Amino acid sequence: MDTSQPGSSEENKPVFLPINAVVRIFSFLKRDDLDRCKRVNKMWRKLITNHNSNLPKRTIECLILTTDHEFRMTTIYEDKVDEYAVKKYFGELDIDGYEVNNKKKLPKPFITRRDFKFPCGDNLKVDIPKNYSFPAWDPFHLQFCTPGKHLIHKPGRRYGKKLFTQPMAFYEHLAFVLKNCHVKNIILHKFTFTELFVEKFIETLEGGLDVEILYMHYAKLRYISPATFHRFLNEAVRAERYVMEHMLFVLPNHINSELMRMPSIQKARSFFVGYCTSRVGGILTLNISPQAFLELASYNGREDENPPEREFFGVALSRITDDNSVLADFSKAYRRDFKKSYYKHVLLGGQRYVEGIVVNPNPNPRAQRQAPIQHMPQLI
Repeated sequence: MDTSQPGSSEENKPVFLPINAVVRIFSFLKRDDLDRCKRVNKMWRKLITNHNSNLPKRTIECLILTTDHEFRMTTIYEDKVDEYAVKKYFGELDIDGYEVNNKKKLPKPFITRRDFKFPCGDNLKVDIPKNYSFPAWDPFHLQFCTPGKHLIHKPGRRYGKKLFTQPMAFYEHLAFVLKNCHVKNIILHKFTFTELFVEKFIETLEGGLDVEILYMHYAKLRYISPATFHRFLNEAVRAERYVMEHMLFVLPNHINSELMRMPSIQKARSFFVGYCTSRVGGILTLNISPQAFLELASYNGREDENPPEREFFGVALSRITDDNSVLADFSKAYRRDFKKSYYKHVLLGGQRYVEGIVVNPNPNPRAQRQAPIQHMPQLI
């Protein structure tokens, strides 16, 4: 038979590409496209599954966790929003759904730093300007920062039973949503920490997450020990920027000198702690010693790694905010032995340091938190 004619068996013979070539082709696709390719046949599904580490991941712009009246998880990916809630309060004859999953689309892709606002109107404090000052402590701020809409909780209904920690369904959904994903930002808004949450979070996500921002806004530390909280910041979530503001039920050792010596804090680009409320009420003085701050501020990394680039360190009230000599000592070290890893902007209470110069030292840093301010609610 003449094999040169069109339609011959030689011309219709299938061509097999090397596996490395197929994986290379798949590497140009987005994760959504790869998920569709896995449904083509068993061969493609097995190939993509076995080479997940060499293929693109889905970028989750923001993961928001809250425990205000329900265990709620919100993920934002481009213009897609996935809301998931598990019931926290139960009635005697409760026949409503145990969990709710809601998906919607945004009018435009999500940009974290510009688009996100808390119910009180506050933006994400990521890039701290050089003229920033800690606002006066406001005990009435919480009432303006309560989410107005719940997925599953009904405010007018009477409930008799309550779950104190997330059920296994919550962690299973978390593992499912974040599979083959890279999370850029985690926001904990009105979130209650527990010992079990930290343990299950690390177990579910197989060692934790590396993110750009870990933002805690009205997080409650009543049911978690300082050691477990340190483990969460060092093992569960390792961030480039840590922001903690309006923290509730805090002990002095939750944010202390030991935390300043943790590798994740030492390598972070910025570390921000606003005013914290103690477990007995009132403002809390954090247990951060001047020596621990100077060790952290002059940290230059290990010999086998590049020195970290650090931008901002700010604490509203601690043992170092009442000591005017701390910034002076740091300024001398900065000028004497300039290092790339030194903080360029430091704000301790009312004392400010910017690139080697101590600006507006405040002899009485407690004066700025005397009178509470009033907020006008700015809803999302």
